[in-house]
Amino acid sequence: MSAIWGTLSYNNNLNSNVGTIMQAPYQKQCKIDSYQSRQFYNCYMGCGIQYITNEAVNEQLPIIDYERNLILTTDCILDNRLELMDALSIHDVNIPDGRLVYIAYLKWGIDCVKHFRGLFTLAVWEENTKTLYLANDQVSARCLYYYPCKDQVSFSTLITPILELHPEITLNEMYCMDYLAAPSLIPTVVVPETPYKGVYKLPQATILTITQQQITQRSYWTPAETLKDCTCKTAEEYGTYFRKLLTNCVSDAIHTNQEVGIALSSGLDSSSVGTIAADLLATQSKSLYAYTYVPYEKVAENNRHKIYDETQDVKAIVAMHPNILPHFLCNEGKNAMESIPDGLQTLEIPYKAFVNYPNLNEIYDKATKADCRVVLSGQFGNSTISYGNIDPIFYDLYCNRKFHSLFKCLTHFAEHMSIPKKKFIPSYLMYLHKIRKQHKVTTHEQNYELLHPFLSESFKKVYPLKERFDQGNMYAFSGLPNTQAQYRQQLIQLMGCTYMGEWETKIGLKHGIVLRDPTKDIRILSFCYHMPYEYFAYQGTTKWLIRENMKDMLPSYILENWDRHGIQNDDWAIRITRDWNMLSKSYIDTIDTPAMLTYLDIEQILSFVNSENFSFKALDINTQVYLSTAYILSFFINNNQ
Repeated sequence: MSAIWGTLSYNNNLNSNVGTIMQAPYQKQCKIDSYQSRQFYNCYMGCGIQYITNEAVNEQLPIIDYERNLILTTDCILDNRLELMDALSIHDVNIPDGRLVYIAYLKWGIDCVKHFRGLFTLAVWEENTKTLYLANDQVSARCLYYYPCKDQVSFSTLITPILELHPEITLNEMYCMDYLAAPSLIPTVVVPETPYKGVYKLPQATILTITQQQITQRSYWTPAETLKDCTCKTAEEYGTYFRKLLTNCVSDAIHTNQEVGIALSSGLDSSSVGTIAADLLATQSKSLYAYTYVPYEKVAENNRHKIYDETQDVKAIVAMHPNILPHFLCNEGKNAMESIPDGLQTLEIPYKAFVNYPNLNEIYDKATKADCRVVLSGQFGNSTISYGNIDPIFYDLYCNRKFHSLFKCLTHFAEHMSIPKKKFIPSYLMYLHKIRKQHKVTTHEQNYELLHPFLSESFKKVYPLKERFDQGNMYAFSGLPNTQAQYRQQLIQLMGCTYMGEWETKIGLKHGIVLRDPTKDIRILSFCYHMPYEYFAYQGTTKWLIRENMKDMLPSYILENWDRHGIQNDDWAIRITRDWNMLSKSYIDTIDTPAMLTYLDIEQILSFVNSENFSFKALDINTQVYLSTAYILSFFINNNQ
């Protein structure tokens, strides 16, 4: 795995210190094993290589091809190495991934990315055609930024090297407004934009062609592309195929020359990934290092359906897979606000998942100290392998008038949940009818709403809500159950993937690891796109893919409790409330600055947090998030003036 950076000048006036300027932020912020850089005519490229795999030790990047007049650099881990080697007639099993990318480029040109599976970004400068190509993987698991200006183009895995090289870059106020306007924990609205004017990031599955005259962008993949070897007809066949496919995806993800870790909860996603990984590692006489967050402060007691402390459930999983080495972490009771300065420095952008950042940071730190170079997760699984709550599946059956199948599903669900069928089925059918009416009357206009309660009047007057939400397809978040067509559209949009890629890339670079999520593998995405929708909750079994096909891997009581929910980080607000007297001055000083008048109703916020009965924990979750994200944006803007 790597980080890449570079710049080219069409007028051959490169800054003589370009290498030092662009490499310095990586040396300061990242754990890199080897730095390499080269200049070819008016193009400079650099690469910081992490030795995640045995092959990476032999990596020599960037590559200059004097015969074809090009220079290439790449940040990559290729999962289909053997397939590519066969297609390219290569027999050296130790060939590094970067060299494979180069040889593939010679054969297929920039369309070589269509043949890659894994994590990658790619930059190629062709001197003969004066063309720069930038490309990334199908789900933007690795981020790449670029800045075209006048007669120069710069690119980088991190934003900071671009900012250091181009001090003229200023804040993008519209992006900052988007951050406050975007619903829930969505951090941005228009995917290619960044907090800096003129600096963009590549959307998923993108090939960018840059010449002095123009920039063109095209997408080269969506989940609608079929899996060639999937010929399943029945639910049982799909289940068997799924189990084999997930195993293959996990097997590819754990390719490393050192140890493997996982952020493990007792939820269906990470536990499925983790148990498969553990069994695969056992065949290599290796262990899986598992890290689970547990509450530090007293929270509600576990009950059958809500699990606040997952310690015992994780231990039950470990008992079935003894080579999982569990570690239970509580981040020493620190509160999430304390980590915000570090989070902003690492992520370089205002972010919203501030509750998870300190806990995950601790997990990655511990994993690094245990010599893990790959850390797994199942973060995307709610959209893929554990998708299948009853509402969307039953609603789709209802809309398609598959009433016989719907009745069987409702009956099975009611029986499993011990709900009286005579009351449940008629009332649920009325609920589905109501949902259909809501879908019919729901228009885009009804989603044009600013939810943040602490926005300034000037913000509300100037923010082009409809224009921005349309541009970012934000109307997809209606909150209503999805039909199969709507589910497929959301998979194609892959909302949030670019942000997840930024998060995973930068934290991985910080700790010297690579973060892998097999539930986001393109094969899983394509499988879920094409599988008959009703199989997600087949015959009324919620999250059927895992519940039916992982019975030998997970404790039966976890699989059979369909209403079970792990409540992670439940003590985060308690920690902030506990430390509020210490935090309040910094919070107020950060919010109460002239720069924030454009965005926030500062007087309202100050009145709110200074009220006599103010208690952070007593607030509803949305208000907690609004107050916290206002602080994060304020801190970001104040430190970028």
